Amino acid sequence: MFERKDYQIGVTAPPMHPHCRSTTVPYFDDTLTQKEQRAARGEDGKTHYVPADMTYKQWYEKYVGADESDRFFRRMNIKKKIKEIAAGEKLSSYKELPKTFREGFERGLEYANPMVRKILKKEMGNVDYIFHAKTNAYRKDYSCIKLKGDALPHVMAHELFHRIDDVYNVTNQHDFRKGLQKDFDNVLKKCVRDGGIEEYLLRKYPYMFERRTAKGWKAFEKYRGISDIFSGLTMDKLNFGFGHDREYWLGNRNKLPKEAWAQYGSILYRNDEEVIEMFKELFPNFYESATIALKELM
Repeated sequence: MFERKDYQIGVTAPPMHPHCRSTTVPYFDDTLTQKEQRAARGEDGKTHYVPADMTYKQWYEKYVGADESDRFFRRMNIKKKIKEIAAGEKLSSYKELPKTFREGFERGLEYANPMVRKILKKEMGNVDYIFHAKTNAYRKDYSCIKLKGDALPHVMAHELFHRIDDVYNVTNQHDFRKGLQKDFDNVLKKCVRDGGIEEYLLRKYPYMFERRTAKGWKAFEKYRGISDIFSGLTMDKLNFGFGHDREYWLGNRNKLPKEAWAQYGSILYRNDEEVIEMFKELFPNFYESATIALKELM
């Protein structure tokens, strides 16, 4: 800071030409404003003083609550990201989903496995949704579930189990891959005399299959979870009409346990005794460990 008597154009002040709009302002060292406060109004309507350098987020965390702050700023950030890369897709809360879809999902909850019903009721309102999306998916980076306009209720249960996995770190705490591999090895031993897994399944569970196609036997839709797990175990060499392609499974070795966990949740949401019994017979070790993990969430 310079005194007026030391004013020199180009030395202590910027050069100025006629009619220039430039001006000079005083400079203060930051030490002059340290420990100062500014006024803020609290919920009680009274004036409170907070540090001048406190950010809005810091104020929100202190006077509103850290949990609410995280949720508020996460939602603000999500909305910004969605607007940037998902043009035309609306971010909604559970209550903003179409009434007919919500009613269908909640009707399914009435018949779901009791533990699955409880965890889904707890979590379904804690995540955002995009309805009429191009694909069904849980997006970890946006912490939202994308649902196609024709998505069935059990699809939402599947995606919610992906979110539950993300939030509670389920597949990292339980070695589902080990159980799945053990189950697959047991199936391979059982199908030796049949010539292959497909032949074994046709003999033992003929009711599983709807028809034969150019690519092989296609299962009924309600067995899609079982088909998807076989797809993951064989890098999509074995696929009964439902699964992911080879590139998907090769991308990350954790995808198999994550998809198996989500399929487990979807199957118990639908709670079809025939499908569950078959699931338990084919994947007993995984089913047991997944059920233990589910009980830990209760």
